[in-house]
Amino acid sequence: SFVRGYLLRKKIVVMNEKATSIQKTFRGHTRRQSYMYDLANITILQNIYRLNKAKKEMQKLRSIISAQSFVRGYLLRKKIVVMNEKATSIQKTFRGHTRRQSYMYDLANIT
Repeated sequence: SFVRGYLLRKKIVVMNEKATSIQKTFRGHTRRQSYMYDLANITILQNIYRLNKAKKEMQKLRSIISAQSFVRGYLLRKKIVVMNEKATSIQKTFRGHTRRQSYMYDLANIT
């Protein structure tokens, strides 16, 4: 009876150790699965965040480029107006000079 009790207790200890080992393995597996699932979800969220951040940055750049384009166009139009005024002034001076030359030539021929 003593030997049977000893063997039975030893068998129960071995069974408890095996059960504990199975539980430990299963819990580790479920924790790793949960970790991988969480990691995948975090990665997806990071991608979405980075995409939205890049879109906002691109929108800012487009706004800046649009403003730069507007300012450059304004400055160019202003420069063209100034150049046209200078060209008109040169043409006016040249035409006045040729008219005076022509008048002086005609005056010399009359007399």
